[in-house]
Amino acid sequence: LNRLGIEHTAEDIRKMQILYTGAFLLLVIFLFMISALLGVIGFACVILVWNLPVNMIKTQIKERNDEFLIRLDELYTVIYNQYKRKNDEHLGKIISAYIPTASNIMRKELMLVMRDIESGEDYALKQLRSRIPHPLILRFCDMIGNNLEGVDNVDVMENFYLELKQARD
Repeated sequence: LNRLGIEHTAEDIRKMQILYTGAFLLLVIFLFMISALLGVIGFACVILVWNLPVNMIKTQIKERNDEFLIRLDELYTVIYNQYKRKNDEHLGKIISAYIPTASNIMRKELMLVMRDIESGEDYALKQLRSRIPHPLILRFCDMIGNNLEGVDNVDVMENFYLELKQARD
């Protein structure tokens, strides 16, 4: 919820579920008095209404993850070019230079990464992995993590760069 900038807590979401479902059940009872068939159909829809707030959040998370994956090649190009020139560049410095040109969703996600970098670059990569557990993100974080540990993996980074470029074209 924090990632999406939603002010509600999990308890608030649960209260919304109860409120929506309760209101819908009142409607179903009214429908049942009109027609038994409408009432039965209404009761079948109660589960959908119960899951509505959670499904809306899941949809927002999926859209945000998809946007990040689409824009990953732009971010990776910047990081790759910096590491190709200078292997000791700080990840936070590279990301903060990229943020002004990033899309809105990418900027929001990278601001979370920057917040996490305050606790360490390794920690930020672990958090990114947990927020977006997609194979490309996992590989991205592994490569950047290896680079932060001093592993000279420019060849591996170049292969990943070419893969991303090929996937984009």
